[in-house]
Amino acid sequence: MRRNLYFNCSVAAFTFLLISLTVKPNPCKDKGCKGLCLLTPNRSAVCACPDDFILASDGVSCIANCSSSHFVCPHTYKCIPMWWKCDTRVCTLFVHRAILSEYKYTILKDLFLQDDCGDNWDEPEDCPSFHCVPGQFQCGTECIHPSNICDGRIQCKNKEDEKDCDRV
Repeated sequence: MRRNLYFNCSVAAFTFLLISLTVKPNPCKDKGCKGLCLLTPNRSAVCACPDDFILASDGVSCIANCSSSHFVCPHTYKCIPMWWKCDTRVCTLFVHRAILSEYKYTILKDLFLQDDCGDNWDEPEDCPSFHCVPGQFQCGTECIHPSNICDGRIQCKNKEDEKDCDRV
């Protein structure tokens, strides 16, 4: 006897019904969705996007809808605060690299890495050394609290804390 299993799931603003684990063929398999593939009650599929992304006109791709004070993680579909980019403390690692094998260095680097995107996209190799406490915004050699970003008052010598701000 074939049994269909049904689950009611709530994800963010979406409530949808996952239909039958025994549906063959899987309607999402050939849909080509780049973000999310949602099963509908009539056993077809529709493409959707995670929070802060919108469905493109092609019906399968997702376009970032982040504010200018966010950094886009294109592969993991996230919008993270811009001060989370390049926030890994690499200064400690250079000391250890000289005395450790490459294998041990990689393990150490993973311990210190602030991978906010989930694929290291926010921590490229050309990031400057981060000297602030994680969660702070670094502008040059200064560290400021994120609440001071885009507040209409310049706290950084290079004015980076007021750059790319959404103004009303």
